Amino acid sequence: MLRHTILSCLAMVCLTNLVVQPGHTAEAFKWSSSIELATLGTSQNPKPLLVIDLAGEVTSEPFTSPLGRLLAATTFGDPRIIELSRRRFDVVCRQHGASELVKRHVPKRGKSLPHAGQSDNVVFYFCTPDARVLHLATGFLRADELLNAATLAERLLRETQLECESIRQMQAVRNWHVLSAGSKYLLAFQSHCATKREKPTTIGAWNAQYVSHVVAAAAEVHVEELRVRFANHWPRGVLKQTIPRLGQHGELRTSFAHLVLSEVPLVPLDVIDRTCFEVVTGQPYLSITARRKTLYSWFLTSRRLRKPIMFVVDDRPFKAPFVNELSELLIWQPKSADVRQRLADFAAAQVTPGELAGLVQDVGLSPVTLSRKSRNWLLFDRQGDYVDVVFQEHGPRLLEAMDLASE
Repeated sequence: MLRHTILSCLAMVCLTNLVVQPGHTAEAFKWSSSIELATLGTSQNPKPLLVIDLAGEVTSEPFTSPLGRLLAATTFGDPRIIELSRRRFDVVCRQHGASELVKRHVPKRGKSLPHAGQSDNVVFYFCTPDARVLHLATGFLRADELLNAATLAERLLRETQLECESIRQMQAVRNWHVLSAGSKYLLAFQSHCATKREKPTTIGAWNAQYVSHVVAAAAEVHVEELRVRFANHWPRGVLKQTIPRLGQHGELRTSFAHLVLSEVPLVPLDVIDRTCFEVVTGQPYLSITARRKTLYSWFLTSRRLRKPIMFVVDDRPFKAPFVNELSELLIWQPKSADVRQRLADFAAAQVTPGELAGLVQDVGLSPVTLSRKSRNWLLFDRQGDYVDVVFQEHGPRLLEAMDLASE
């Protein structure tokens, strides 16, 4: 069994040039690009959700990364998985990750962060119809492994539906994952969480910072588990380099999922997906949203009207309507009266780095380098040409850049 696992891991590394014919996945394996689209028209008979977050260039389509192509050609081509996607689950496939079009600047080193790709990986979330996580899995899964995880999630869903109180529902999910984790590493993990542990009284009340702490602690414990398990198979230096690749094999990451969900059962997907993706893949959680076409049309219209353009680029997710109207494109409001006065002459929009990457690709703009800070101000002149990126709201630089863009 161990030999099979190691050979499978090595095979995954070698299959990076596998090519899948276009449409192979779309014609058989049924999936949508967002939860809103996946659940459209299913309110009368909702199904559990299977959300698949793939790592790769954020402006590319899902299943274009090496691991994505491998999954499309093997696991998602299995007739049993195709049947699962059409009858048992509403499936959502999303691609996140870094982008060559929007990089980060590291002031101390004076270099841009390289394109990620440290880990070509994937996270599967098995959720209730209202997107609370029953079970999760990471790394490559064979069809049998994916079916087993899906069957478990369906069983957990039935058990929670038998309980009327939310606390009892969470306890049912927690108990199963505690029993499944069942190793000496569970105690080490629980000690990591003890100092910051929270006990929400209702489902969905998990604090995002605590969830991030839980995911990081589970990853740390899991790495130690792999290190001990394979210590006799590789020299220490080789093992250190091999562990990230071992983590791409879903069969070896089951304890990570059980540890996380033993501590935060039924956590809402939108509370855990960002931190879990970043910990598992080593990539930033950039994401293309449903506003892509709206932002593209808005930029072209603003340039045609010869208005200076400002993008407020914010890492922190903000709630935006599924289909955004132009009047709702700016949430940030300046504290400076001078900035506020000049802003009236600008076409301004608030975007995430992922949305910006999509726009840079669609319009054909030059790649952008942002600071490591959460919020950046990106300015273009009346011809739509790049002027400057500003890292601080206060101080003279933002005003100076706005004056240059307005000329």
